[in-house]
Amino acid sequence: MANPDFRRGRRLGKNDRLVVWRKPPQRLPHWSKQDYDQLPATLTLRLVRFKITVPGFRSQQVFLTTTLLDPKLYPAHELEKLYFRRWNVELHFRQIKTMLGMDVLRCLTPSMVLKELAMHRIAYNLIRSLMQRAALTYDVDLERLSFKGSLDSLHHFADAIYATHRKPRKQTMLFDALLRAIASDLVPLRPTAANLALENVAPKIISSLQNLVVKCALHHTETVRRFS
Repeated sequence: MANPDFRRGRRLGKNDRLVVWRKPPQRLPHWSKQDYDQLPATLTLRLVRFKITVPGFRSQQVFLTTTLLDPKLYPAHELEKLYFRRWNVELHFRQIKTMLGMDVLRCLTPSMVLKELAMHRIAYNLIRSLMQRAALTYDVDLERLSFKGSLDSLHHFADAIYATHRKPRKQTMLFDALLRAIASDLVPLRPTAANLALENVAPKIISSLQNLVVKCALHHTETVRRFS
């Protein structure tokens, strides 16, 4: 898909415009007839443009399309931050799948698969809460803590901490040592993980923009029909 024309639509601010998407006269090959028929004739969207610049990497321009139309409630710079946080969520999912072994589910029935997924979520949240406590205790940036390093430290200290359950003072000392080990394992300081990843991801986002608009339009139509 070609880059959107920022000369069209109503200007909301720098690199921020309100545009009207019109239903294509013919459906694309990968659209079903039912989905195409449900699309509204027009859809008002907000188009935000920003650049990602990382030293040593080529600058990348990103176009963000959203139905959050109010620039006062949803400033463009906040949408940009939210976009980066969304990519971090993808990184968290990768940690769950690869480092906690959820890439292969071993249960055979649907009910047991759901329990297996729940256990992975619980384990992940417990590790993340441990990382948060380490970050607060030793005043370090939570986003710079290594998840793999934290997991390795937990494996290293787990048996010793459990073995001292009758010796609370020693157990507290070991737990503090665990937090210190987690807090000292920092990943290299860089602009953001999202910036580096978007060097390869942004072209895919641009190419799939039209599909996202179609899904948004279908959801909007269904919501209006449900409450009308």
